[in-house]
Amino acid sequence: MEMVGKNCNNLETLKRNKMDPSEVERLEHTGNVDVYTIVRHMRQLKHLELQFSTLTDIALDRLCKACSILEYLDLFGCLELD
Repeated sequence: MEMVGKNCNNLETLKRNKMDPSEVERLEHTGNVDVYTIVRHMRQLKHLELQFSTLTDIALDRLCKACSILEYLDLFGCLELD
């Protein structure tokens, strides 16, 4: 994800859905890795799908503040959100 963010400066759509269950389990222990990468390198996104991610309330807040031109956000299946 970090490589995509650093090398695709004009990326406006990102779909990170249907993650392998082992990947979801690994990310549960490391937190919101995808969101921190997006906040750092992909603030130009307009369409973002993070279905079944490990996104938390804190990371969602950071994402919304950093990606001010975001028009569409799909968080279906994000169990960590209250």
